[in-house]
Amino acid sequence: MNLRENQQQLENTVAQTIDSAESMHRMAAAGLFEQLGQVAPISGVVQGIRPAYENGAAQVFEIGRTLNRSAGELARAALDRIGM
Repeated sequence: MNLRENQQQLENTVAQTIDSAESMHRMAAAGLFEQLGQVAPISGVVQGIRPAYENGAAQVFEIGRTLNRSAGELARAALDRIGM
């Protein structure tokens, strides 16, 4: 396997890992918010916080995707520059 193939494989693996981590995180957070939402004294607060939390978490994972794509583009440009 050459460097270009290794770079693409790494970029794909990182992308899949980010997608998996986001999916697992969403499931875990949904369960936690569901449980906390059943506690009467805090259910209103939990429902108010949930959208902001989910939005913030989505942004974190999107930053990871953006960094992965940018690193891939940079690596491809470097490989092009050195003629590989």
